[in-house]
Amino acid sequence: MNSFSSSISNKQVESIRDWNEDAINFKKFDPPSVSIVEDMHKKPCLLVFPEFLRGEDLIESANAIRALIQDFNSIPKIKDTSPRHVPPDNSSLKWGAYNFGAWYENGGKTGHMLSPSKDTQGALHSRATEDFYIRTSKLSSRVSALLQAFKPDIHARYRAAVQKASQFRNLSHLLSTEKEAYLCRCVLINAKSKCHRDLKDVRDGWTAVISFGSYNLSYLCFPDLKLRVCIRPGTLVFLPSYILSHYMMEVEGDERYTMIFFMHEEHMK
Repeated sequence: MNSFSSSISNKQVESIRDWNEDAINFKKFDPPSVSIVEDMHKKPCLLVFPEFLRGEDLIESANAIRALIQDFNSIPKIKDTSPRHVPPDNSSLKWGAYNFGAWYENGGKTGHMLSPSKDTQGALHSRATEDFYIRTSKLSSRVSALLQAFKPDIHARYRAAVQKASQFRNLSHLLSTEKEAYLCRCVLINAKSKCHRDLKDVRDGWTAVISFGSYNLSYLCFPDLKLRVCIRPGTLVFLPSYILSHYMMEVEGDERYTMIFFMHEEHMK
């Protein structure tokens, strides 16, 4: 396993500091094998798997997204006011995002009832979501197993939260595997993202990002690290999404599907 040191400080701040992309001397990071990026204190701050998916697994995952689009008969559009995601520069590409998971009602301020996200509600969407979770259960189990090996303490907390959520009957279709450690998924279709930190995510948690489809290359960028990580089809990246500023660049090709596995801080209650 390779190791790469960066100058990031692991201090948690509450807002993204101003920065100018053109002024950052980004280093292209294209590891040939599994690699850990460390901070200035030699603590892991990124885990990169260049060929996490390959062959039939890669094809199967892409087909699961295509079936999802067909089942929904549309791609949910992202609002122009979205703080994170923006359309690709190529206006001919279909784009949008699905958000699957569950959130506490009113942010948990009025109780502890979890409610499915709007893309998960309704009979048609509920069945399509269930089919999607089943089709991607192998992928989800592998991602969860890696989290357990890499961060067993985080995995244990996530797994406990998922098991707690299983008590709600309306969420049973989100829990298709006994090894599931992530309650929520975001599926991006060709969308780029603005530089951001996910301030609702678990503060010391780890998010998994994996891309696949018929595209050539893209980059997941980390201004704090001054790194552009090469994201070819099948690449998986674990990142502390609350701590690190990050964004996804334009896709080079016709079809990039990005699955993001995450947990919110409120799920840990």
